[in-house]
Amino acid sequence: MPLNLPALNTIYYGPPGTGKTFRVRELAETFKARSETAPSTLAGYDGVDVASLKWFEVIALALHERGPSQVPDLLDHPLLQMKQAERASATPLSNSVWSHLQIHTRSDSPHVQYKSRSGLLVFDREGPGGPWYMPDGLPESLASYLAPPLNQPAARPTGSRDDDCFIVTFHPSFTYEDFIEGLRPDLDESEGIRYQLQTGIFKKACEHAIAKTGFTDGLHAFCGLDRAARQALLAAAPPVLLIIDEINRGNIARTFGELITLVEGDKRLGGESEMIVRLPSSGSRFGVPSNLWIVGTMNTADRSVVSLDTALRRRFSFIECPPEPEQLAGVTVDGIDIARLLRTVNARLETLRDRDHVIGHAYFWPLLRRETQTLDCLRRIVKDQVVPLLQEFFFDDLGRVGLVLGKEFVRRRPSVAFASFPHDHADDLAERAVYELVDPTSLGADAFRSIYA
Repeated sequence: MPLNLPALNTIYYGPPGTGKTFRVRELAETFKARSETAPSTLAGYDGVDVASLKWFEVIALALHERGPSQVPDLLDHPLLQMKQAERASATPLSNSVWSHLQIHTRSDSPHVQYKSRSGLLVFDREGPGGPWYMPDGLPESLASYLAPPLNQPAARPTGSRDDDCFIVTFHPSFTYEDFIEGLRPDLDESEGIRYQLQTGIFKKACEHAIAKTGFTDGLHAFCGLDRAARQALLAAAPPVLLIIDEINRGNIARTFGELITLVEGDKRLGGESEMIVRLPSSGSRFGVPSNLWIVGTMNTADRSVVSLDTALRRRFSFIECPPEPEQLAGVTVDGIDIARLLRTVNARLETLRDRDHVIGHAYFWPLLRRETQTLDCLRRIVKDQVVPLLQEFFFDDLGRVGLVLGKEFVRRRPSVAFASFPHDHADDLAERAVYELVDPTSLGADAFRSIYA
């Protein structure tokens, strides 16, 4: 199975409790599992008689070794170069590869519209415009060209599988020095406090992505290579993943600094308009490798913490993660329809606030397990999760919380008798509405059903 990575720079965004962090962590686990079963490598190019192989077979061998790839990333593969030379064809190599990929695409592919397919159908694409791959793996007829054998997974690259995935959470005080590099205080018992240059997690991820190419001299030396050499190394490199949780809680300009431009796809190392800079603290050459995926999460209800930088908007693809009450379909607790309850609450929240301030289905996930599918569990969810969230949404205006949950959950206090004092608005102030919360753990099932009934 191919590794279904999102776009190179992606942010999952949505209200709280919609599973954004769960999605990226699930992606990380899938990513790690894939790194353990990397494709077997070819036994050696010299022993491959490309003249006896059809074009699609040569492409299949190259694609198996490189993994899911775009056509430009395959063109420098030695086997394709050898096949082009053997044919002495005037047709550009890219045209030949494109043609045979489409001719031999599976007939049930939803992403390739080419009609004149024939022969063995082994290719497909990961979405419109996505990389090519082989859904069923390399055809068995080509297994003899591999070492180790096709049914024996190759050894993993140097480093544990956890090394290929980096995770960081942004917060308002997170800085460029934390993310890239900078002088940080270090306490030495003999010398006292001294400042040392320390590498941040983003630079560590970039260094690791370069190491995955097989180049061992580091990012600074890699940036000094010939451009063609960099492209060739990166074209065959497996991906590295950097997850930035709560990306909008950090100051983007302060954290990325001048390097925000370098994360763009065409500005990456190996890209069409690759950019290399010198870092101000260390003076070392720096670029962002094209095999580093950056995936972030953004809680839209926290947008007031730091306004979303437009530079981030232009450089990242955004995938919305809305509430999905349908995931709770069929879940009932003492006759309470949980999916209907969530839909009703969110419809009222959209009217009173906006679609960024609604409640995610993940808050009710404990109710999916039969052993916790109890009224007590629902009471605790409402008391500890839902009510505090509503108070935050409405800035402790309990009257609006009452408009969402109803009179069973919020009640009006009796009018208060003021002290004797000749205030011009004493009567009006005495009639001012003051509300208080009812403890949800004291309520019965009828109270919860009244939210939507």
